[in-house]
Amino acid sequence: MLIMMEKIDRSVAPRINDLQAMQLPAVTRKHLPNGVELVILNHGQQPVNRLTVVWGAGNADLDNPATLRLLCQTVMEGTSRYNGGEIAEILEYNGAWMRMESGPHTTLLTLHSLNHTASEVFPLAADIVTDATYPDESYNRIRSKQAAALEIDMRKVANKAVLLGNKMLYGESAPMARVILPSDILSVSAEDVRLVHRRLLKDVVPTIYLAGAVTPELEAYVADVFGHIRFGEGDDAVGRKIVAQPRHGISRSCWDVAPESMQTAVRMIIPSLERLHPDYEQLRFTVFVLGGYFGSRLMSNIREDKGYTYGISASLSASPEGGRVTITCQTDKSHTEDVLAEIDHEIRRLASEPVGEAELEVVKHTLMSGLTALLDSPFTIMDYHQQIDSMQLPVDYYARQMAELQRFDAASAMEMTNKYLREAPRLTALAGVPIENIAVR
Repeated sequence: MLIMMEKIDRSVAPRINDLQAMQLPAVTRKHLPNGVELVILNHGQQPVNRLTVVWGAGNADLDNPATLRLLCQTVMEGTSRYNGGEIAEILEYNGAWMRMESGPHTTLLTLHSLNHTASEVFPLAADIVTDATYPDESYNRIRSKQAAALEIDMRKVANKAVLLGNKMLYGESAPMARVILPSDILSVSAEDVRLVHRRLLKDVVPTIYLAGAVTPELEAYVADVFGHIRFGEGDDAVGRKIVAQPRHGISRSCWDVAPESMQTAVRMIIPSLERLHPDYEQLRFTVFVLGGYFGSRLMSNIREDKGYTYGISASLSASPEGGRVTITCQTDKSHTEDVLAEIDHEIRRLASEPVGEAELEVVKHTLMSGLTALLDSPFTIMDYHQQIDSMQLPVDYYARQMAELQRFDAASAMEMTNKYLREAPRLTALAGVPIENIAVR
């Protein structure tokens, strides 16, 4: 039988349809006998899963954050049952991988595995949580490598600007502004790390997130392996240290001088809204217009038109300490003043000229695509649920974001810019060769 194929006219672009609002799949929550909350997302068809153990304390909550950095790098170097090589071999043989990482107020152990090998690797993760030994030989080797890598990173102007910006925003002595030096790394002993392991991984009761094709058997196995660990029994658990960022009444600029650098790292911070403020999402969309995607105002002007930088970005973010708009780039030292002037120009233009319909359509499509992309896999969906829990956001926050995007328009962009960007104090951290009319720090 002859089948007629429709001929496609490739000279005609396909029609663009509006993305429709989508729903965030819900999770189920249970409490294990030891008080640990188990959050489950049964989503996806491939027989794979991701287990994430999240403790609600991190770098900013410790007196010496270098200790937690080393813990994350060395926790898989051995337990009473296995050495580091055997741990790596078990993971590789079973098609799994595991990592430990930390943020300002969270520490996470993440394990990706196949459902049919979960019985081999879940007990290994539990063993690492309860019985990591931090053997001296491997610990000392990794500690030296970490100190050397940090010394190299600290020479980069981009990192210098980040550290200086944190001090300007939070205050010199604030937990969020502390700087880890190579000497701090080298001063941490394996015993120091073992102590923090107990105070954080054992004494803080975590939340466990399980995502993927979660079968009843897999769920029961997680509950069995992790439900009998005795968390939270110590009296010296690491607690959160939230120090709100201070109010800033005036703009100021500071330099971290790097005389040998050909580039200047620019990090402009505008203290801004907390995450639950009713204007937060409208401001986030406005900042996206300014510098959140490749065709943004800042990219079009400073990169494409002027050629001052390879890339420049702007974003709005929030933590328990407060919110901030951050604009970052690197430029040739001869263009530092020009870049700062053009950033100011684009903010003022966004405050006084309505965003055109074509630009607004691109922005809304890009933002909607980003929100939709969160639903790509069970793991990205669970990442969003973890963020909701960490920031203590409403359970319907995803739907609220969708609704806020639907009502975002040119008038909203102008209003948000005038309220929160145009005349707001700017903290400008610069690293590189100073220019004459900005005070040297």
